[in-house]
Parts: sequence; structure tokens; C-alpha cells
Amino acid sequence: MTTTRQGRAERDAITVEIGYALFSACFLGAVIFGAIAGPTLVWSLPAVVEEVLRT
Repeated sequence: MTTTRQGRAERDAITVEIGYALFSACFLGAVIFGAIAGPTLVWSLPAVVEEVLRT
């Protein structure tokens, strides 16, 4: 059985990739939330529509 040891640079690269993936996911979530809930802050919509968009 062969086992390989990851070098420090490889581990750092994996850490950076994970951090970038998390940052991208959070940013995308914020953009989508803004696109859905944003109109309720800009325009006055009927109460039912505002409640559905915020939910």
C-alpha cells in the first residue's frame, strides 16, 4: 500500500480553495437574497407580496 504525504504548499492550496468556495457561496447567497427581497425595500408592494418575498 502506498501512502503519500501532502506537502505544506498542497495543504495551503486546499485551504485557500475551501476558503474561496465558502466566500463565493456566501456572496452568491447575498446577491440572490438581495435580488428577491430587494424590491420590497425599493417599491411599496401589497402586503401579501412583501410577505412572500421576505419569506
